Amino acid sequence: MRSPTSSNASEPSGHSDRSHSIFSPAFSSPRRTGTISSAVFNLTTTMVGGGVLSLPYAFSKSGVITGFLLLLLFGIVADFTVYSLVSCSRRSGQPAFEGVAKAALGQSGYTTTLVCVILTTFLAVVGYAVLLRDLLIPLTTHFIDPSVTKDHYGNLIMLCVASLVTPLMFLDSLTSLKPMGVVGCTTIGCLALCIAYRTITCGGDPKFLDEDDVPVDPPDTESLSDYIKLFGSLPDVLDSIPIFICTYVCHFNVLPVHHELQTPTRHRLRRLIHTTFMVTGCFYAFVGTMGMLVGNCPYFSTGDPTWQRLAVQGNVLKNFSDDDAIMNAGRACLSCTITLAFPLLVVPCRDMIVRLGLKWSEEQSRSDLSVDSMTAPLLPAASEPPSVISGGLPPSISRASSLDTSTHSGKSSGPRASKVLVVTATLAVFWGGLAIACMVDDIEVVWDVLGSTISILIAFLLPSASYLVLAKHKSKRQKGSSMGGMLDKAGAADQGSDSSPDSVAFGGPPPPSPALSIRSTWSGGGLLDGAQTNSRRVFAYFILATFTPMMFVCTWNAIHNLVANNS
Repeated sequence: MRSPTSSNASEPSGHSDRSHSIFSPAFSSPRRTGTISSAVFNLTTTMVGGGVLSLPYAFSKSGVITGFLLLLLFGIVADFTVYSLVSCSRRSGQPAFEGVAKAALGQSGYTTTLVCVILTTFLAVVGYAVLLRDLLIPLTTHFIDPSVTKDHYGNLIMLCVASLVTPLMFLDSLTSLKPMGVVGCTTIGCLALCIAYRTITCGGDPKFLDEDDVPVDPPDTESLSDYIKLFGSLPDVLDSIPIFICTYVCHFNVLPVHHELQTPTRHRLRRLIHTTFMVTGCFYAFVGTMGMLVGNCPYFSTGDPTWQRLAVQGNVLKNFSDDDAIMNAGRACLSCTITLAFPLLVVPCRDMIVRLGLKWSEEQSRSDLSVDSMTAPLLPAASEPPSVISGGLPPSISRASSLDTSTHSGKSSGPRASKVLVVTATLAVFWGGLAIACMVDDIEVVWDVLGSTISILIAFLLPSASYLVLAKHKSKRQKGSSMGGMLDKAGAADQGSDSSPDSVAFGGPPPPSPALSIRSTWSGGGLLDGAQTNSRRVFAYFILATFTPMMFVCTWNAIHNLVANNS
């Protein structure tokens, strides 16, 4: 008979594998207020951003068929690794990505993950600053002295706008900026429709006036069979891969979303993740395809009164005339969205840098006191109870069992950062990113650097490696405890009472806690459970074997492109 404490009442019973999940907040906690629809929206807003404007460039480089295949492949892999990350969090009890990495991979995994998340958010600041500059140039062309080059006044205007929102970077909480996710998705959606409309109409009005007010007819567009490229060359495909990968990175935000999800059964979790990646994948395919066709549409510029046909740019909005009223309205809205989205990137990056600095300072203090630790007793005090959770998990999990709990609860029990450190880190992140953006000509350079190394690590390699470590240890633990579990069940049957799975797994019921619940469920569909475990391990090994060399190749290609562009 199944225990009433099962975390998913709808899952079938009778399987021989058991899943022990640690929930914080508790499985049925009233603090879990998120629905599947709201969780899908939160993850979608994490992924869908300014990087969408580079998808047409990626499709034009890779070709239509190759682009769709890469989009599908990376979506499937990201779906798997997101689910793996949540399952590892439930297995280890860690509420944050870096905590999961430490539980599975030790201190090196913790540091690598934290550094990758810091670099991801920092390079996103750089990328958004480049996008903001590119958006502001067409909007301010008529107000700037024509003798000033676009690069100079574009950077100047971008820095002026950034200085106006600098006070927002010192916010302690981002709660007041949560509506920006709704605004951002709405703006990107409207821009996608505008791009599709301009692609279908190929420039809009079929007649424009030249300098002498004489109507000028546009040239004929090429046939789609001559224009569309089905497959790209290897160098072009390598240029497109980092952009596709960057659009699927949401891993640093999936665990907070999971902590707010109501009734987080594995069935609801799978439904949430699959729906998210299906929605975003379809949207990316639409934007990439319609934006790619823009390169076949000539446009007319009053500054240069001739019809022009440009190759698809890294920012597809550069393919439209500076005098296009519809696209300028979209540029203005997106400029406001990006400007107000800077705190959503700067504040988390700053907090992680401060946390990493405090962690390093704490370790230095411990090393200074290492001599005193030699006088400590070799055995714990008799009154110290053994850990209930760490008995069935790797030593690294028990060492990291308290990691990030202060972050999750909103209270810090460790050393507090000084205001000088916080202010310095904030200004370094924000204005350092702006300074780098002033030296970057095209947005694809940022996505190339970000997607070639950091995004592959944080989205594919680290979750897969963590899953394999925890799944391997879980398999060993099951083999060693299967006989003991059978004896416990037999003893419970002799007493004429049902045996709680929690009691079987941990030797007694866990201590009650309003914020933490440890649940053991019979499940044939869990990621770390049942007959599917071996196939999922194979897929995790496939990810490591495929994306590790891909990371090195893409990194080499990014460095080559960076050197070639600056030479």
